[in-house]
Amino acid sequence: MEDLERGFPQGMARYIRHTEGTPYNHVQQLIRLRTGAHHLAIETGRWSRPSIPREERLCPRCTSGVVEDEVHLLFECSAYEHIRQAYQSDLFSIFAPDVPVGEAARADPALVKRFMDSDPAWKLARYVFECMEHRREYGRAVMSSEESDGSSSVDDSSLWTEEFDEELESISLMDEDLEVLPLEPMLAPSRAPPPFGEGAIL
Repeated sequence: MEDLERGFPQGMARYIRHTEGTPYNHVQQLIRLRTGAHHLAIETGRWSRPSIPREERLCPRCTSGVVEDEVHLLFECSAYEHIRQAYQSDLFSIFAPDVPVGEAARADPALVKRFMDSDPAWKLARYVFECMEHRREYGRAVMSSEESDGSSSVDDSSLWTEEFDEELESISLMDEDLEVLPLEPMLAPSRAPPPFGEGAIL
């Protein structure tokens, strides 16, 4: 009833309420990240037949040799460091300055949850959107280069393009499950994966 009185449909996830007035494409990317409905390697590696072992679903954007999951995208990957720097005072001030952000995020799931619950949420949504757009541009550049010389060195299923956007248009802002996906599986690979994929994040 409280939701209806405030103009929010029943069942709408809490974090979406806090993005009121935010461009839809920003909110959309945030939802996709949180539910595992994205094209990071941690997710696309499951689609191959046979599936790619989790430890081999590496980031195509950096040379760290690390699995490309949500934590890597948000806190570790050097390819997005310039975007991260722009949000230091707004989003990353919760992290201790003497500990690498990625290391702190891996060690403390509660810190990741606090980050994902950032208020106002529009800043988080914009940050996620900018990271995904940067990744998309990289994917376009790689595909364009490989089409011109006939080679293929990157699994294009892990590179987000406009065609992939169309595949995921059916994601609903009203999905009640968006509130209840577990956070732990992303940070502890030995546990069972959450319902929407191995990398779903709260």
